[in-house]
Amino acid sequence: MSAQREQVLDYSWLHDDTEEDLVGADWHQHAIRALSTSLQALADERRWPWHVGDQLTLVGEKPNGKEWRPAPDVSIHPQLGPEQRQEVDVRVEGPPALVLEVASASTWTYDVSLESTRRGKRQAGKAFGYLVVLRVPEYLVCDPRGEFLAGQVRAWRCVGDVIQPWLPDANGSYHSQSLDITLRPDGTLLRVFDPEGNPVPYWFEAARTARAQAQEIAELRAALERLHRPEPRL
Repeated sequence: MSAQREQVLDYSWLHDDTEEDLVGADWHQHAIRALSTSLQALADERRWPWHVGDQLTLVGEKPNGKEWRPAPDVSIHPQLGPEQRQEVDVRVEGPPALVLEVASASTWTYDVSLESTRRGKRQAGKAFGYLVVLRVPEYLVCDPRGEFLAGQVRAWRCVGDVIQPWLPDANGSYHSQSLDITLRPDGTLLRVFDPEGNPVPYWFEAARTARAQAQEIAELRAALERLHRPEPRL
């Protein structure tokens, strides 16, 4: 982006996320939880040093020198580790490799805008903020019910200093070059696939499997106890 363009682009729309920005409908929150817990489960299984942020505040600086504090729905920093944090200052610790937002009625225009003409000014949107201000290499917005985005997803990636559309594969999947994982719309959710292409279970699928396994073990133990129980004397 040229210096001349930066001078005429207004950054007042690029605001810190507030409580109103973060609260959403049930399907919005469900999509965030399903995505963040799948990513965390994969990182735990592989013992990757990821930090999976769930509406965790990122701290950066806009080109006009003012601080910007967005709280993306999900962010993945590949080297910060799992220790819980209050915020991440990207000026010190570097940007996340991937940021994901779940679109809602009140935020989707802001989420997908590199820039937009508002009140007669060319104003920077959240896509500009993540890709240019924070220098996040990959950014994806998912619309759970397909109300606002055709195909449910809008995404970008940076190739050097050039922002390019991040287009899906033939099967509708989005492969993250930064993390070597794949994301694909799955009903109202976004399914995560590991580097080998295997789907990562959602938390509720994992819980259902664990319950079924626990029931099978309980039934097996009961059967073994019956086998070893002494026969009653007549």
